[in-house]
Amino acid sequence: TTAPPRAAAPNPALIALDQLTDSMLGAIRGYRDRRARFAQGQADCAALAEALVAVEGHWINYNVQGKPRNLVLDATRAARDRSLYADVDSVETHFDRSACPRP
Repeated sequence: TTAPPRAAAPNPALIALDQLTDSMLGAIRGYRDRRARFAQGQADCAALAEALVAVEGHWINYNVQGKPRNLVLDATRAARDRSLYADVDSVETHFDRSACPRP
């Protein structure tokens, strides 16, 4: 009998990137929640700015720690990377239009 093929060991860099992506998505969800409360008058500029700072901090970590130069992304991760960029751009655009002072 032949032994079943062994699964390739997961790439630690990809695991770290996936974890940073999850954190990034959480920060974006947090901003969107604050954005909704802000629109309803239930949150002020300080709360919105705090959520923006969280998104920006996670974005910096994602780009500095999560994407080593030699890391090649598969199609799914590459699409998710583009989506994250668009989401962060949307957060920045919304905040700039909110008339709140930049933190």
